[in-house]
Amino acid sequence: KNIDGERFGMPVGGVTELVAKPGYAVGGVRVRTGDRVYALQVIFMKINGPVLNPAERYDSGWVVGDERDTVLLGGDGAPVVGLHGQRGSDVDGFGLILFR
Repeated sequence: KNIDGERFGMPVGGVTELVAKPGYAVGGVRVRTGDRVYALQVIFMKINGPVLNPAERYDSGWVVGDERDTVLLGGDGAPVVGLHGQRGSDVDGFGLILFR
């Protein structure tokens, strides 16, 4: 069951919702930041018991930006169980909470 949290800010160009295929979960995020988040892509990995299998994965399209100068957060098979960050008029900081 999906539960929407509170939305902040004014979307530019609409809202993008990313949902894992059955049997997959979020295993990482590729991101480029500076004074705000400039690029974002979600990495989904196959669920293998309490961990994820990085060898069986697929990537979302780029929600914003492109792959240039991005870093991978997570991606080692630890499931992403939450996000944390800060916001001003834009998303100013972004990180993952991993289950280890």
